Amino acid sequence: MYLLARNTQKDSPNMKTKCQFLKKVFSLLLLISSTFYIGKAQNINFKALDSLYSSKAYSELIIIAEQSLSNTDNSIYSKSKLNYILSNAYYKSNDFVRCYAYIQQSYKEVEQLALKDTSEVEIFIDVSQRLGDYSFQAEELKIGIDALDRAIKLGEEQLSNDGWRIGRLFHKAGAFYREGADMENALDRLQRGEKYLPKILSEGKRNYLSTVFLSEMAQVYNDNNELSKSIGIFKKILKDAYSNENIQRISIYNNNIGIAYERKGDYGRAEYHYKKSLEAKLELYGSNTPKLIVSNEGLGRINTKLGKHKVAQDYFKKNIEIIKEIFGDNHIKIGKSEFNIGTSFYQQKAYKKALPHFEKSLYVRMSNKSINQLIIGESEFMIGSCLVELDKAKDAIPILKKALDSRNSTDLTSEDYVQ
Repeated sequence: MYLLARNTQKDSPNMKTKCQFLKKVFSLLLLISSTFYIGKAQNINFKALDSLYSSKAYSELIIIAEQSLSNTDNSIYSKSKLNYILSNAYYKSNDFVRCYAYIQQSYKEVEQLALKDTSEVEIFIDVSQRLGDYSFQAEELKIGIDALDRAIKLGEEQLSNDGWRIGRLFHKAGAFYREGADMENALDRLQRGEKYLPKILSEGKRNYLSTVFLSEMAQVYNDNNELSKSIGIFKKILKDAYSNENIQRISIYNNNIGIAYERKGDYGRAEYHYKKSLEAKLELYGSNTPKLIVSNEGLGRINTKLGKHKVAQDYFKKNIEIIKEIFGDNHIKIGKSEFNIGTSFYQQKAYKKALPHFEKSLYVRMSNKSINQLIIGESEFMIGSCLVELDKAKDAIPILKKALDSRNSTDLTSEDYVQ
């Protein structure tokens, strides 16, 4: 590796590659020099691991960090840090299953440290936020909420002057409660977090957090069907995001204002903002990432409602490809996309084509033990509806009875189920 880099001409177009090679060489040499006696925790060279991470040498980092982690003599501090590093490396390598497992282990270890040593509370908060992010992607909101509320309690006790960290915790907890349709707790966390905004500004931080609090409040208005208030706030902060050329915020706020317009029935404006959100995400993250799922789903919904079913199905199919690649064949999100494809066919009265997609959605949803029975009832109801339309009433009756048990209601139409 070193010789290949050394022999690259200074003015070669491969100069960037040369620099990357040299950086990897340097990091690996540091690691080699520090891991001859890896049996002792203090010999782990975290600075070199960080250097590998920054040079995107994730495979090399994972091999060395896992070898170090296997040593039973490591301190709990070293284990927690190695687990955290491995979680980030696997996330960057698009292996979400291992990423999520390592961050949960890191959280358990750093919580033990924080309970014994108040100087570790800051690290505990950072790990809690990362666990929150990943549990959200895994659709395990309770794990994320419990971690964030625990971090809030310790943070307010030990780091009440760190407005930036505590404020971010409150914002994220509010977002999680809102996602779980617990508006009372969502508003409670957001309102309690607002008191930290003056501290954040006095610390010289950018007005970023006040913006995301506004965003979350707008989403609460959205969920409460106060759409004019929601759209008004989103227009303001979206304008600020464009002024600051903040691509990440542009993607988020375009998506959220798209949701508000969709609920208002203005599908043209909703589609415009969903597309802008998707464009920003592609620029930031590329084409194979869970970050695209929400935008693809929104565009699929809108095109279904506009009667552009082929376009809608293409967006739902893109989601299935991404989800299978990253989360596996039976992830709960696949059930949602299959259901949406079935709905699109159902609205075209193509019941024979719709049926296998509803059946697949039911299979995937029933494979997830934590799934809400109401969601299972959706798939059961639409399977029964297809069978009725295909003149198979005898087969439809048992599944419709199951749907009735799941939902205690069958007065729903396929449009109600476009998610």
